[in-house]
Amino acid sequence: MFTHLAVSDTEGEEHFTYEQFDHFEMLASHLVERLGYDFMKHALNTSGIERFAPYQMDMVRLGIGLYGVSFFCQDALTEVMTLKTQISQLKVIDSKDTVGYGRHGRRDRVGKIAILPIGYADGYHRKMGNGNHTVLIRGVLAPTIGNICMDMCMVDVTNVADVSVGDEVIVFGPSHSIHTIAESLETIPYEVMTGIGQRVKKIYFSEI
Repeated sequence: MFTHLAVSDTEGEEHFTYEQFDHFEMLASHLVERLGYDFMKHALNTSGIERFAPYQMDMVRLGIGLYGVSFFCQDALTEVMTLKTQISQLKVIDSKDTVGYGRHGRRDRVGKIAILPIGYADGYHRKMGNGNHTVLIRGVLAPTIGNICMDMCMVDVTNVADVSVGDEVIVFGPSHSIHTIAESLETIPYEVMTGIGQRVKKIYFSEI
């Protein structure tokens, strides 16, 4: 028998979660009495494991925690997913140039942009454009510039030394948390994960 906690990850709603536990335990007791035997019970999801340890019961359900993502204990976990791409082109622009659809990408002085082969069809949402997100290149955060396109996007690499075509670009990962995207989109990391497009190549590593 199990229940699913609705607000275990929401601070200030603890009273509702405790009410869920009370209802669950009451119903479980009734079932045990009527059936005449006991059975396994569980209630805790990832945030429940972190916040309501006394209610572990017989088992727990670790969900997003399997990916090393937490809303409360991120420092204790290591993210295991990385979304990365590479620089396909580099361009020098000056103050009269504009970048992307709608001509929203602008600089007030000469700079350098990198074109990346990832766009909203791959799960890199349009809301990430125009400086609303950064990617990691050679250890330096590079902000988006201009609108995100369907198949590509542009980032400002003026402050990235020795940047070259083919350089690895970290969209999110252990060194650049998925929480940065989720916060910019006002959503949760799970939505970011499940939004990654099917055409993105996925490589799995096992350390067992």
